[in-house]
Amino acid sequence: MRVITGTCRGRRLLEPVGRDVRPTADQVKEAMFSIVQFDLPGARVLDLYAGSGQLGIEALSTNILGSKQLAIYGILFVSVWQGLAMPTVLFLAGLQTIPTDLYESAMIDGANSWQRFKFITMPFLIPVITVVLILSVKGGLGIFDLIVALTDGGPARTTESVSYLVYADAFKNNKFSFAIAESVVVGMILALISVVQIIFQNKKKVNR
Repeated sequence: MRVITGTCRGRRLLEPVGRDVRPTADQVKEAMFSIVQFDLPGARVLDLYAGSGQLGIEALSTNILGSKQLAIYGILFVSVWQGLAMPTVLFLAGLQTIPTDLYESAMIDGANSWQRFKFITMPFLIPVITVVLILSVKGGLGIFDLIVALTDGGPARTTESVSYLVYADAFKNNKFSFAIAESVVVGMILALISVVQIIFQNKKKVNR
């Protein structure tokens, strides 16, 4: 740190770096989600230009997670971005299982692209769609880590999920019995949705 603390040209530009040699947990957390929050010291340059109209991007000067109207969309964006990989892999694997002979026969019979998709692709993808829907519903009702890391249920409780409510009732409000009842109800709802989706799958899937 001799360059920073000594008397040299450009010392003041490096002073902020020298002060934060060991970042705190809050600073690391803020840095991880700077793209969503736009609230980092490094992002203040963008805020300066956006606020002054030089860039013309008003969204860069807005803290998405600090807005009651936009916070839920920020969490939704991160959740979709995080969970998009698995459904993509499942659908790609499902498409590989469809025999190409069926498409060739349908084209010979004069079926257009929509008819091939409706009567060939969709029936074969019903099992994959069922799995993706079950995982999506489970992930939506059980989302917890993103909310804790990004907003902690705020602002003004606009981003609280069912799982976060169970956690808050148990460990913040000390209502353990109420939290247990909530978790049981959530489990029953997930089980009911899964059973309905499996029944629908058995009716619509292709019997090979």
